[in-house]
Amino acid sequence: GKPASLRGFTGYLVIDEFAFFEDQKEVWKAVFAVIVNPMASIKRVIITSTPNGQGDMFHKLVDENFLNPKEGRRIKWEVQKVTIHEAAKAWEEAGKLGTVIDEKTGEERPKTAEEYVEETREAFDCPEAWPQEFECEFLDASANLLSFDMITAAESVEATEHGFDPDEPGEFYGGFDFGGIKDPSIFWFAKKVGDKLITRDVLTLRESDTGEQLAAVRSRIDKCVRVCVDDTGPGRGFGDVAANGIPGTDFGGWGEYDADPKKFLSGKIEKVTFSEPSKRELFTPFRLCFGKEPKFIIPHADWIRQDFHSMQMLQSGKSLEQIARERALTLGTIYNHLMKYVKEGTLSIDHLVSRPHQEAIGRVIGRVGAESGLQAIKSLCPPQVSYEEIRAMLALNGESSG
Repeated sequence: GKPASLRGFTGYLVIDEFAFFEDQKEVWKAVFAVIVNPMASIKRVIITSTPNGQGDMFHKLVDENFLNPKEGRRIKWEVQKVTIHEAAKAWEEAGKLGTVIDEKTGEERPKTAEEYVEETREAFDCPEAWPQEFECEFLDASANLLSFDMITAAESVEATEHGFDPDEPGEFYGGFDFGGIKDPSIFWFAKKVGDKLITRDVLTLRESDTGEQLAAVRSRIDKCVRVCVDDTGPGRGFGDVAANGIPGTDFGGWGEYDADPKKFLSGKIEKVTFSEPSKRELFTPFRLCFGKEPKFIIPHADWIRQDFHSMQMLQSGKSLEQIARERALTLGTIYNHLMKYVKEGTLSIDHLVSRPHQEAIGRVIGRVGAESGLQAIKSLCPPQVSYEEIRAMLALNGESSG
């Protein structure tokens, strides 16, 4: 339910899969306000969840009360950890796992906990996600990234970066990340061949408005069976235009698609909102496309490889200066690579700019304004603050550093 509705709740409160709530902090504030009120009628609060990475409210509660108990904590939560191994053992003892045919004797016998766990592991077939999903481990975000080896393994001469042919036969799919005027927009065009998607064209658009971008991608969308459009931020407007057309013109749009049959939307444009639950839903099948036998084939393109490589090196613990030296690139270039992930919300700005420097830069910008220019801001910041850090803060807030 909504956080506000919890404030007047009475009785026993159970919050299930808390780690997947989009507004964990708001829910927690509402729950805590009732817990500490001696006049409230909540008798007990139970929070259950599968882990969903590190850094959220659920991870903090478990970490400070169980994994790394915080000394001097006055309010303590009881934490119970139940993995698939403990659960399977309890089910085995209760006779709930069913039976199997013994390979040696040919006779039916009760299934063991170990057999149940292994057959579940085999059926799940996603070893990188297994510890979090079934063993209650809080995986670091860096474990969720595509490794550099996985990216290069998916590269092939079959794929092309500039190979759009309006007359090429086949079944095509597209994805469009709309960047607006300030950030580049990218349309990814791929052909389905067997069980693989092979990249045929990657179109990058810069400093183009909605109308110009629509004109540029129109022929590609016409060829596609379906096109996924980022419906977060600037992409929301483009998704609506692509699906519904432009009133007063002859462009009627391609119609909206939704996998839910109850919505009766069978058009071509699928709008995708990048929330925490949707990212989690998309991650596993996407990563599996870059497995031992890649299903998503990409071109040998240095800019694609650079973006992923810089991100992976940062998550491995290397400083920005080390990354720049090892890759023989300028520090500014590394910042540019990584700012893309900051804007997407998959990388914290803390990796690029320390908290004290963020505060210092923020105070100066608040005083003189972003329009005062890079040099003016730098002159008023502590000498340790770099131009790259100022550019990163300006870019994060949608300002130009020119």
